[in-house]
Amino acid sequence: MENHQAFTADKILERVASDKALHDVLQPLLEEVRQLRNDIREMRETIAATAPAQYLTVRELAETLQVSYETVRRRVAAGEWPAVMIGRHARFGPEELAAIRKRLSRPVHDPPMSSWERRQRNKRLRNLFPAGG
Repeated sequence: MENHQAFTADKILERVASDKALHDVLQPLLEEVRQLRNDIREMRETIAATAPAQYLTVRELAETLQVSYETVRRRVAAGEWPAVMIGRHARFGPEELAAIRKRLSRPVHDPPMSSWERRQRNKRLRNLFPAGG
């Protein structure tokens, strides 16, 4: 089994320091590699600073809002929640997330009760507050 070592520019220079001809050839190349690494680092920093806001997927939005995946899909399909459509895929940017959170902060009305649920509620209330008492 081979022993794979990570070679840095400095380690390579140490190894070839004894061979003057090899050292003279590799030195400019290693300097160029160092410059390229610095250029790449600067580019990454620039891209990170200017990159557009991250868009969330349906699954990521569901996790963020602590709701189910299906809830997000249904609300987007019904037009209740804004989304950016990329083909058939919904994505949610900062503006959409803010709008959804604003809608979620409104008071939510209880869903309508069935007649059975209404009768049960009224029965409990009559037991709590008897007539003529």
